[in-house]
Amino acid sequence: MSSQVHPGASGHDAPDLVSEILFSAPATRRAISRYGFAGAALAVAFSLRYLVHDELLYRLPFVFFVPATLIAAWYGGLGPSVATMTGGLLLGDYFFLEPHDAWGPLSPAARMAIGGYTLSCLVGIGVIQVLHATNRRLERRIQDLRRLRDDRLR
Repeated sequence: MSSQVHPGASGHDAPDLVSEILFSAPATRRAISRYGFAGAALAVAFSLRYLVHDELLYRLPFVFFVPATLIAAWYGGLGPSVATMTGGLLLGDYFFLEPHDAWGPLSPAARMAIGGYTLSCLVGIGVIQVLHATNRRLERRIQDLRRLRDDRLR
């Protein structure tokens, strides 16, 4: 929901900033902010995955890229989430799938990992897009009801 629904969300207090991040629609943010956030999420996901490289070896190559994609979808919308998903796919394939430090040829297990990652991301992105659309409809409905109330009070 936007700052129109949460009037205090545009202040400089930490709770207001968190509220603004969580409840404002991606369309209200500038593209540089949305794509920058997606890039940062991808960088954090890659760093975390690289740090646990020895523990996970080459299993679960995309484990940190799925949440990064979903966070990018929530904050940035469709474009940044697809960019994060694609970046995660390329980084995961190059660094964490066999053969290492190269793209392809892919084993059946690697193809399965890529398919599972892609499907998980696409489903998550779709669900978040539905949530954003529902929020937009609710905001419009709230605005319509407020206008109706104001008209009746006049």
